[in-house]
Amino acid sequence: MPLYEWISTSTECLLYSDKITTGILNNYKPKLIVSYNYKHIITQDVIDYMNGQCINLHISMLPWNRGADSNFWSFVDDTPKGVTVHRIAKGLDTGDIIFQKELFFDESQETFLSTYQILQKEIIDLFKLNFQKLLNGNYDAKQQCCVGTYHRRQDMLDLINEVAFSWDMNINRFKENLQVKKNEFSAEK
Repeated sequence: MPLYEWISTSTECLLYSDKITTGILNNYKPKLIVSYNYKHIITQDVIDYMNGQCINLHISMLPWNRGADSNFWSFVDDTPKGVTVHRIAKGLDTGDIIFQKELFFDESQETFLSTYQILQKEIIDLFKLNFQKLLNGNYDAKQQCCVGTYHRRQDMLDLINEVAFSWDMNINRFKENLQVKKNEFSAEK
């Protein structure tokens, strides 16, 4: 994993993909936990143990598009697009925002895959730019501003069962197909 390799050039680190426990933390005594594409929910006891030094890298402009498939939903729901480094809190993607960058895309030119790749690059760049601040806890975090949006993995699966989708599909084309499907559904009522 390129991010792990980059971090390991400047400090000792451990790449860990199993469920993190306080027992693991007692063994390794990390200064910082970085969750990036991590498949487990980090429990409150781990969050408490780390005393604020438990962060997540998320490819959305929180509080918009918490949860799964945030890139996809930012276009479908027409919400702000961007990347966020935030503290991990009890709720999913609800922690205080540490660093954030808003991005803008030309939907007539981009695909879901191209925007995903851009977002991945941007979150890594934002992390690298601020790594020493994150490691030392030298930043001001701010509470998320509003309710925002949240989606489960199943939400996307349900939608793409109704409308043809592929990651390399032009975003405008998908949105046009989605609108046609909505119009057909409305006409049936």
